[in-house]
Amino acid sequence: MKRFLGKLFGKKQQTYQPLIICGLCGPIGVGAHKSGEAYYWTASVILSAWREEGSEEVHVEKIRLEKECDQEGVHQLQQQLKGNTIFLARVRPCEEGFELLELLQCPYDDELLRPWMAKEETHHTVEKPADTFAFGKEEVTLKGNNEEAMHLFYKLKKRQAGWRSDGVKTIADAFVPAFNEKQEKGKRLTKKEVNEQIVLRSITLNEEGKDAFVFHFTFDKDGKTYHFFVDGTISGGIQMCRWN
Repeated sequence: MKRFLGKLFGKKQQTYQPLIICGLCGPIGVGAHKSGEAYYWTASVILSAWREEGSEEVHVEKIRLEKECDQEGVHQLQQQLKGNTIFLARVRPCEEGFELLELLQCPYDDELLRPWMAKEETHHTVEKPADTFAFGKEEVTLKGNNEEAMHLFYKLKKRQAGWRSDGVKTIADAFVPAFNEKQEKGKRLTKKEVNEQIVLRSITLNEEGKDAFVFHFTFDKDGKTYHFFVDGTISGGIQMCRWN
């Protein structure tokens, strides 16, 4: 993301200047989180496409738009910046992407972004809406498209390393003995090997309207990719894992 912004706005630029953009909200819309006892929330939305006013160049590398506001401000943004909505706004580039300074018009009809909105709508009628988010050191696909799901995601991020570690431990405890039991010859699998090489691919949120989630991990061994699905809840922790 930083390299992307550096290329767009100049690597040596220290103070990012405001600009006006036309943006297309991603399918999930606005999520929000806050740290500890802080009063203000950070509302954010992933843009599927955007362009600077006065330019015909459409950027389709996903970028985050953020705004610090109180709870009422979060709800207002969630009503305005719904999934797959085009808007016009004054923003300022920042380390995370864009800081929203002023929402000028929403919805906004932009002929250059309109085709990308159609692509998003077509794509997401075929499969569940998904987008990519940072979760610890990994980029994961996030599956879930409502406000409750996004709140659940930010709850997970409060101890993202812990949730990931709990999930991997559950996998290693169950899978390693089962794998080694079937090995007649060759090197046995160790829990350390799983811990070091397993990759978190996606998180499915709130499928049943509860605080439930499913982690999807992959692990490569001897030319074969194993897929693991770890079920858990915020209130109850990691519950079980399955693989294929």
